[in-house]
Amino acid sequence: MIATDPSTARDIPKFCTFLNHPLLQQQRQGDLFIYFVQKKPSEDV
Repeated sequence: MIATDPSTARDIPKFCTFLNHPLLQQQRQGDLFIYFVQKKPSEDV
């Protein structure tokens, strides 16, 4: 994900924790906030 909103530095890690998606990496490049998120495996119902 690429974002320009500084609040994503707080929100994206919480989102990943809540939904069990691993946050692999986060970076800041100037005004951009970059997140590498791995989708969790789908659960068989």
